[in-house]
Amino acid sequence: MKQLFVFFTAIFFFLAPKVINAAEEPRFTITGNFIYELTENGSFKVRQEVQIKNLTTAHYAPSFLFNVSGFQPENLAVYESGIASKLTKKSEQEYEVTFKSPALGRGSTKKVAVTFEDDSLLTKKGEVTEMRIPRLQNVEMLDHYLVTVRIPKADAERLHMFPDVHGMQKGHYVEYVFDEQNLKNHPVTAFIGDTAAYSFGLTYPLVNDSHFTKTVTFAVPPDTAFQKVFLDTLDPAVESLTYDSDGNWVGTVHLKAGERRKITVSGTVLVYAEAQSSYPRPNAEALKLNTRPARYWESDSPEIQEIANSLDSVESIYNYVTSNLSYDYTKTTRPQERMGAKLALQKKSEAICMEFTDLFIALARAKGIPAREVNGFAVSLDMARPRSLGNDILHSWPEYWDEKRNLWVPVDPTWGKTTGGVDYFSHLDLNHIAFVIHGLSSTDPQTPGTYISDTEGEDLIRIEPAGKDAVLERKDPSLIITQRGFPLLTQNFVVVVDNNTGTAIYNTVANVKAGDTTLAQEIVSILPFSTVSFPVSVKAGFMGSALPSSISVTTQHVTQVSPITKEQALLMHTLAIILPIAALVAGTIFYQKAYAKH
Repeated sequence: MKQLFVFFTAIFFFLAPKVINAAEEPRFTITGNFIYELTENGSFKVRQEVQIKNLTTAHYAPSFLFNVSGFQPENLAVYESGIASKLTKKSEQEYEVTFKSPALGRGSTKKVAVTFEDDSLLTKKGEVTEMRIPRLQNVEMLDHYLVTVRIPKADAERLHMFPDVHGMQKGHYVEYVFDEQNLKNHPVTAFIGDTAAYSFGLTYPLVNDSHFTKTVTFAVPPDTAFQKVFLDTLDPAVESLTYDSDGNWVGTVHLKAGERRKITVSGTVLVYAEAQSSYPRPNAEALKLNTRPARYWESDSPEIQEIANSLDSVESIYNYVTSNLSYDYTKTTRPQERMGAKLALQKKSEAICMEFTDLFIALARAKGIPAREVNGFAVSLDMARPRSLGNDILHSWPEYWDEKRNLWVPVDPTWGKTTGGVDYFSHLDLNHIAFVIHGLSSTDPQTPGTYISDTEGEDLIRIEPAGKDAVLERKDPSLIITQRGFPLLTQNFVVVVDNNTGTAIYNTVANVKAGDTTLAQEIVSILPFSTVSFPVSVKAGFMGSALPSSISVTTQHVTQVSPITKEQALLMHTLAIILPIAALVAGTIFYQKAYAKH
């Protein structure tokens, strides 16, 4: 695991040798201010300021030793009381500055500042910049410390900083200051950007090994409250793309006996820092189903229930999981059998992301809190944020239902553990891409990337950062209006909305106008490459006299106008007049012939 830290040590010398014991008063107070500044040109400057104050007359600090393990410092410099001083390199990672004038006497102080640039603390993914503010080590030697983060004003408007503190504008920068209390439980994490864009490609090697034609389904990455999917290709075309009860997008194909077919899906996914309101929410019945025990989520187990009863909130469940399970890095390079929540409690040191997720879900459900699993891709460049589902390709994390926010809230106890306490409960980053949701079932649908390919070495998953412009040019949906049937009192039409935009359409209205007839047809959702249809009836009038010349439908800024033909109305009404007369005449003639015979 890559560790980022800075370690400060004052080397103390004594004027007279003394035996030190715990009852003695402190000899120094040491305070620090650790400043991280993102400059307007995009570089990252670090300034570590330490002040040492003598509390006795018998001790002083003649030098200062610091360690830059994990950093990649450039333009390293040190200042003693504001004056540039000489650095002595003790090792690859340790530097020492010897004070020119040591501070002597009670109350005297010595200030030292180390400055350098380190762009390795920045990770740029498309239009998003992540900042890693290292957790301070050995803070017990500091009597007081602050962490200060400075961001250009223009970037601060898109900044997401945790813990959340109020920023103060200073010139062209906004300054965020964290004290010991802010940093008690979590280090500082921050990223600039409201949306991250990733292009993706998925391959599904589908197989029907049976002797009969079989319906096979597969899951396409869906929209969630924190991501929106834009499909470019779904090849070959599928019979249908529909929702399941968990909100998955499920494709359906029919395979003949022994048939093998590869489905490829490509597109772009936008991951949002804040929840999107347009995403459909579940109903009460669906939420209730997400509180039931299931395989791997043994919420009805007495052991699970006992633990759950001792916890008073969702956050306490998260903290219990991160505190009691340990991540087993030896398991990340080979496929693993899923243990489930109960067995994870028995083998706490052998957990990977599946166990962190399963235990969280089981404990939440035991308390009646709807919870479910998300499998997907987590963009990670270091072992502090491992992926361990599907042989170190995919990742698993849970979601819980927040009634007040009316929202499925994602959390990541695995990364909360492996990063040494980064807060993945209060917020998630822009690195989690959902592929499939497991709520009703703990195993279905199958997760993309876990299929077995018959081509050795074939990559079933491709994910890479993309720009937002990848989703700007999109088609408009198509409208098809078909005149149906033979009108008597009304003329019937069928309107089809064909969503060939590649992205799901939510909560829209199709406005229909045909003469005096108007209709506002509500459409809850249309998945990509799918259609919805609805009927429209227009008053025909005698001989089609009431029919307007055209019918128009408008939705999603698209308008389709279709002419209305009156020939069918004329034919039907003419027949409606002629046929009864013809029947009457025929009947009369028949009656007369029958009467004449008698």
